[in-house]
Amino acid sequence: PSTGVATILQSGDGGVNWVPRETDSANPLFAVAHGGTTAHVAGAVSTLLRSSDGTTFALANPATTNALFAVEILDANRALAAGAIGALARTDDGGRTWSRVESGTTDSLFAIDAVDAQRVWVAGDFGLVLRS
Repeated sequence: PSTGVATILQSGDGGVNWVPRETDSANPLFAVAHGGTTAHVAGAVSTLLRSSDGTTFALANPATTNALFAVEILDANRALAAGAIGALARTDDGGRTWSRVESGTTDSLFAIDAVDAQRVWVAGDFGLVLRS
């Protein structure tokens, strides 16, 4: 079911039924990451949403003005978001605040995979792969 560009759908039964969760955003959403009780959602126009209960999602300061296409939780406090024109943002406080990270590229970044909080891979345009 589709209820709008900024609606998050949540299932508590393995995907059989879905419940829409409203957000404070009118922008399209592109990625979600969940760890423990925290969820982060990334989207267009630098949208970053945070939830600590899985049902309410609040806007966070994204530290970038670019669209964000990927988000990855590293541990209970740290997460990364990546997006257009080399945008990379990091939180160290569970998503309450975000700071810009220099990616070293202007290519768009589309995927993040963390082996652990110290070993992170980011993939982008034109075969670009970044590794921490």
